[in-house]
Parts: sequence; structure tokens; C-alpha cells
Amino acid sequence: VIDGVKEDKMKAMKKIKKLQHEKKKNEEKSKKVKNLYHDLKKDLEGGMHSYKELQEEFDKLEEGDEKDKLEESMAELLEKIEKKRGKLVEAKEALANLKAKSVSMDEELMEAR
Repeated sequence: VIDGVKEDKMKAMKKIKKLQHEKKKNEEKSKKVKNLYHDLKKDLEGGMHSYKELQEEFDKLEEGDEKDKLEESMAELLEKIEKKRGKLVEAKEALANLKAKSVSMDEELMEAR
């Protein structure tokens, strides 16, 4: 009987240790994704600011070759902005998933203790 209790405690301790290790890895990954998110957001804001400046310049120009070239540049920039926005949404979703996983791990740790 005592050996059974001791074995159960050892299993519980191993499970707790494993969960703590997984939680730490999850927190590290979350930190990396959060940094990526902030970098992407900053980059996206810079792109949007550049687009706004080009738009103001475009509005001031008369019809002609220069305006056409600027319009092409704006279209390329807009495409890049949309790609960055997609990456930002992906990073935000990844953060939400990591947070949910962290909450789940916390609950599991509480039950194991």
C-alpha cells in the first residue's frame, strides 16, 4: 500500500514537472510571437504612413506620366501592406492560441497539485 502511494506521488511529481517544462516553453514561444507581432505592427504602420504620403502627393499631381508611375508605386505598396496585414492577423491568432494553451496548462497544473 505504501509503495502504491509513493508511486502515485512520483507519477504526480513527474507530471507536474513535465507540465511546468511545457508551460515554460509555451511562455518563451509566446514572448517570441509577441515580439514578432509588435515588429509587424510597427512595420505595417510605417507602410501605411508611406502610402498616405504618396496619396497626398498623388492628389497634388496633374495627369501625366509622373502620376501614372506614382500610381503604380502606390499599388505595389498597397499589396505589400495587405501582405503585412495578413501576417499580423496570423501572429495575433497565434498569440490567442498560445494564451489559451497557457490557461489550459495552468488548469492542468492546478489539478495535478
